[in-house]
Amino acid sequence: QHVDNSPDARMSNAVPVSIVFEARNAKSVTIVGDFNNWDETTSPMRRFGADGPWTVTVRATPGRHVYAFLVDGTTLVADPRAPRARDLDYGGDASVLMVTAP
Repeated sequence: QHVDNSPDARMSNAVPVSIVFEARNAKSVTIVGDFNNWDETTSPMRRFGADGPWTVTVRATPGRHVYAFLVDGTTLVADPRAPRARDLDYGGDASVLMVTAP
């Protein structure tokens, strides 16, 4: 049996996941993780209201993912609401996101 492990095949079973992050003084926040190849341009977060939380919906395949928030383009911050992980590929603290199949 052939298993197609290409990025397109893997993303075909991706599910939307909403993420919320509190960073009152931030000018910009982006979520980076293994689900978007740690690309800071892929998933910019939007602020809810003038000083509310930052939000984004990302697509991630079922399983364990590692991610962090990039605040103001310079500071990586782990999600205080999620379990911590040590991400050796990117460096620094990161968080774990568990995604279940729909």
